[in-house]
Amino acid sequence: MANKKITTSKTKKAKASKKVSLDQLQQTNGKNYEDQVARARELEQVLGTQKMNPFKTTDKKVFSQMLTDMNLTDLQAMAVKVGVFPAGNKTVLKNKIKRAFDLSLHGTGSVQLMGQPKQLDPSNAQEKALLDYLKN
Repeated sequence: MANKKITTSKTKKAKASKKVSLDQLQQTNGKNYEDQVARARELEQVLGTQKMNPFKTTDKKVFSQMLTDMNLTDLQAMAVKVGVFPAGNKTVLKNKIKRAFDLSLHGTGSVQLMGQPKQLDPSNAQEKALLDYLKN
C-alpha cells in the first residue's frame, strides 16, 4: 500500500479555535434589576426583616449580592447563625448557605429564629397568674 498523506484543511483548524467554553458565555435579557433590589432592601428595612430573619433578607437577588461581598470569615459566621456547619472553602460555604436560604423561603428548612425570651412582670395580673401556674 502506498503511504497516504493526511492533510487537514484550514477551515477545520479555524473552527476548532473558535470554540468558546461555557464559563465564557454570558446571557442577558435586557432587564435592569437594580431598581427592584433597591426597593426590596428599602421594604425589608421598613418591615424590620433584618432583625427577624438570620439571612437578613427574603429577596434572592439581595441575598446573592450579600454573599458575593462576604469573605470566608463572614461566611463562616453566617453559616453558624443559620445553622449550617461552617466547614469547607468559600465556594462550598456559599452553596451550603444558599441551600439553607432556599429551604427557608419554602418553609422546609431547619432554620429556627431565636429571639430574646420575654421576661414576665409579676406586677401585671395576667403575667403573675402565668408565673404562679408555671411554678406549680
